[in-house]
Amino acid sequence: MDYFLTTMAVHDLGKVDFIQDIAKQDGVKGEHDEILLHIFNQHPTLLASFQRLPKAQQEELITQWAWDYLGPQFIQGESVPASLAKILKAMKEQPELADHFMFHDLCDLAGAMGFGQPNKEGNFVNGCRTLDENTFKAWKETHKQMIEAETPQQAYSRYLAFRAEFLILVLRKMIQIDFTSI
Repeated sequence: MDYFLTTMAVHDLGKVDFIQDIAKQDGVKGEHDEILLHIFNQHPTLLASFQRLPKAQQEELITQWAWDYLGPQFIQGESVPASLAKILKAMKEQPELADHFMFHDLCDLAGAMGFGQPNKEGNFVNGCRTLDENTFKAWKETHKQMIEAETPQQAYSRYLAFRAEFLILVLRKMIQIDFTSI
């Protein structure tokens, strides 16, 4: 349980200015997961929840962050099959980490745009702005294809076919709603 709670606690810390500043001082720039990977390796004392984990779980988190996979890009169809090669290989070589990685990926997606605006008490009331039902369905399909496909090209092609069909259904539904409101 600590492993999953730690993943949730730290997964977006690479977006925090303080953490980014430390990484920049060390000459590290880039995507927030790259920054967090650097912090895991070079400044683990900054992350109490990470340090609290047993060494084996710390190494597991480091391994996953090093897989360098950007799930939201795949969901949008922005990735090319080549970017899937590393993650698919890693998932096949270390299947015990695949489920934990999928949780990390879901946390990344859920926090992609953060939360809505705070109310007058300072509480965030709108929840996540990116993880709706349609996005979750797309996320599940990307992982289904990553597990079932034999090649990165096959995973990408199958997902794009799903995505095209899904978008057509969404557009049809929108057209029906507009037509019935006339």
